Amino acid sequence: MRTYEALGNGLRDLSGAAGDDEPAQKFAGSYALAVRTIFGGFVRLHELLGGIARGIAQSAQNHWRADADAAGVDLGGGFPPLWPDKCPAAAEPPPILGDGDSNLLATISGWVNPYYPNGDVARMHDIAGAFAAARDGISAIADDLHAKLRSLVGNNVAEDLDALEAFWRHVAVGEAALLEALPAACDTVANNCAEYASAIERTRNTIGDIVEETSAELAAVTGVAIVVSLLATPVGGGAVEGGVGAAVVDAAGARMAAVASDFVIAIGGAVTTVAAVEASATLAMAINNTPDPNVTEHEATQVGDQVGAPPMDTQRVRDIYNQLPRGKNKKVRTVGSDAELQSVFDQMTVGGKPLPPEPGYKGIKTELPDGTTIGLRDGSLSGGRTIDIWWPGESRGVKIHIAGE
Repeated sequence: MRTYEALGNGLRDLSGAAGDDEPAQKFAGSYALAVRTIFGGFVRLHELLGGIARGIAQSAQNHWRADADAAGVDLGGGFPPLWPDKCPAAAEPPPILGDGDSNLLATISGWVNPYYPNGDVARMHDIAGAFAAARDGISAIADDLHAKLRSLVGNNVAEDLDALEAFWRHVAVGEAALLEALPAACDTVANNCAEYASAIERTRNTIGDIVEETSAELAAVTGVAIVVSLLATPVGGGAVEGGVGAAVVDAAGARMAAVASDFVIAIGGAVTTVAAVEASATLAMAINNTPDPNVTEHEATQVGDQVGAPPMDTQRVRDIYNQLPRGKNKKVRTVGSDAELQSVFDQMTVGGKPLPPEPGYKGIKTELPDGTTIGLRDGSLSGGRTIDIWWPGESRGVKIHIAGE
């Protein structure tokens, strides 16, 4: 996936931008966690979109073949693949800690240097831009693939296409869906990097103000005019000989230390830092809850092979439901894993019509031709994903949970 490769290459070129001081160490904690999760999200996204793309291609091929058979002609060729099979490996993110802005620091006076943030402002803004570009790239890829699916659905009516559309909504709609969570995580990291760069600038400006005020105070108490900037000049000689001048410099050092300490504290509580941590957790959950298209039970390409399969009906759904192990009460059945839960949902909804998103229901719903409605949502009071089934004419449904959750 070019977007993933471009992000990785860009971050390698910008390694060490945050610097290596205490603020950088604090920033790197949330950054590394978020980026590691984002890289894992890209790998899962490649697998997921690859499965959907192959499902679209298979469906298109099936319908194209059916049209050719009906017309009694051989159209030749076939439907081209939409997605490369090669999946990138999840790599360790390039280090954000390093030399920072070493050229600038080389010009800073030794008495100021311990308090002066050493991150590279320009390169941190470049990192923010790299994550913003990744965010936009993911959205563009998803929009293009979904447009192909909508085009296929818009020109044909069949159970396999309804199933593909339902599968798409499961992985693309809602905060907990991978196609929503991954670009959102990229966006929050971009904002966090930009805010860190701006905070470095603000802290440096504050320290610069303290230094200039110190110059004026030294001139006043020593009678020696400071004609060069103390920011880049060692403090010594006649300017600070004696207790008064030294006391002014010591007081300035204490003020700069307080500013630097406030910067470190602010990083941990910054809105953008908290958002990055939360986005990382949401993305990790989305990765874990995303069906693996390479698992046979619910491989996305299989729905493309279901052309002509009879639609499910209430009785057959009841049969599947009743064969499952009973849960805590008579209205609950269980399965052994998330993959099995997805497989049961896919099997039960063959031939159903995906319903529009429903306010208050955090998942997708499909209605069978005879009125049974089947939903799949991301959570429940007992935890884990859940299948909800509403039989025709009944307001209270039954459920299928993952055993032990």
